[in-house]
Amino acid sequence: MILFVPATKADLAMAIELTHALDAISGTTATPGPASMPDMIARAPEGELEPFDVNKPEDCKRMCDYLIALNRSASLQRVVMGMKFLLDPSTEIVDVTIDASKLERHMRLITAWPIGALKLASSRPAPAEGMAELPVRPTGRSPKRPG
Repeated sequence: MILFVPATKADLAMAIELTHALDAISGTTATPGPASMPDMIARAPEGELEPFDVNKPEDCKRMCDYLIALNRSASLQRVVMGMKFLLDPSTEIVDVTIDASKLERHMRLITAWPIGALKLASSRPAPAEGMAELPVRPTGRSPKRPG
């Protein structure tokens, strides 16, 4: 059994907010434009952009204070490490060799844990707070290791 600490809703929200903030100050949002302060700390009227100038110490200080507070509010590491674990070919959870535009279960996972077994898993008690258990074969037998 492999245990890991999954990202929380707060972690995911923080990761999304961080990407929006970095897009804003670099001017690489969905509609690229001038660098601006992130909406969460902007002092401009709603709907207007407050310019961000990397050469202005007060802009940089506000941005640093915001990023530090944002980082302290949740864990970006849990988000990143969770995705790293999920996409690592050695875990055989996601088949990364198929199509990069969508996630597909790895063939070994499909064989070991068919879709019908998902209903069984949903009736199992939840793992301890803050921990997640990876699925095990419903038969209780471990899959054979290659080689």
